[in-house]
Amino acid sequence: MIDLDRVENVLVRAPNWLGDVVMATPALRTLRSRCPNARIVVWVRAGLEPVLAGSLDIDEVRTLPKGDAPWRELSRSVRQVHKAGPYDLGLCLPDSFSSAILMRFAGGRPLVGYANAARKLLLDHPVPVEVSGAEGRRAPREDRIQGLLTSLGMPSHDFAPRLETTTVEEEKVEDLLGGKGHRETWIGLAPGAAYGPSKCWPADRYAALGDALANQGARIFILGAPGERDLCSAVSQQMTLPCMDLSGQLDLGAFKALIRRLDLMICNDSGARHLAVGLQVPALVFFGPTDVWRTRRNLENVSVLEKKEVSCRPCYKRNCPTDHRCLLDLTVAQALEEARARLATGWSDPKGLYEEAE
Repeated sequence: MIDLDRVENVLVRAPNWLGDVVMATPALRTLRSRCPNARIVVWVRAGLEPVLAGSLDIDEVRTLPKGDAPWRELSRSVRQVHKAGPYDLGLCLPDSFSSAILMRFAGGRPLVGYANAARKLLLDHPVPVEVSGAEGRRAPREDRIQGLLTSLGMPSHDFAPRLETTTVEEEKVEDLLGGKGHRETWIGLAPGAAYGPSKCWPADRYAALGDALANQGARIFILGAPGERDLCSAVSQQMTLPCMDLSGQLDLGAFKALIRRLDLMICNDSGARHLAVGLQVPALVFFGPTDVWRTRRNLENVSVLEKKEVSCRPCYKRNCPTDHRCLLDLTVAQALEEARARLATGWSDPKGLYEEAE
């Protein structure tokens, strides 16, 4: 068993997807609570480091080049992380074989992670993969990440993601909006999904929903990454009422700061959904090819729209090979009704998790 009282430096290999990084924040909070004096370094894929900006639960963020980066860049990142050591504990949150290899090269030892197939040979503390439910489905992502810490003697029942924003991030949004006050209802529409088009509710329906909400006095923001500009433009151009298309104009940090100002985020099952939850913003989320079960925690303030009676879902395919009925069967009227209900309810905090922040 690892002596946690003697741990001074921890290296955490963060997940590769934005939403999964958000869902790792409860575990980082648990780690900080149990090892309050340790230096906690998080190794995250380049571009995702703003997700953790402002967090008091970590001390340093190191970036890992994206998967298609040249080996030279990857090797340089490994050397830099290794040089920042030595480490007394390594937590490998992704389940891949390659992530465990990189952690060993970087000096994250003893290395803790889930024992998938031959990968367990790379781990000093392999943790058996657990399933949840009668069908043997995986436990929610937050539970899986927390499970690694529980195996080390750090149990926790706190699964609520929590994100912070920095002064710089807030100032970027203030400059962009020209200091405009927040008097009306602010709603964000994020029609994209990095995973692929199979997750996306149609652009024309986002536009129709945006018009219906704007007609009731809401201010509509169209939000998306630089690669989603065309999709966001399709939404804004089909709207007949004014909206503000900010696609590609915000870096991830400023994106967080804007979401924090919203009264409602409407999006697909994508990173925007998790950012909203982490920033305590109510959300309306369209689920198509994915399974709510895997991310079923922290849904108290999320209205889920899904078509359950579709035999081919969940398929987890990036492109729909058939008729995309899992999302096409979700109507604008249904979405408008759910949006009105969520706006009327606002943010619910039944467990008092965010009283301190307020």
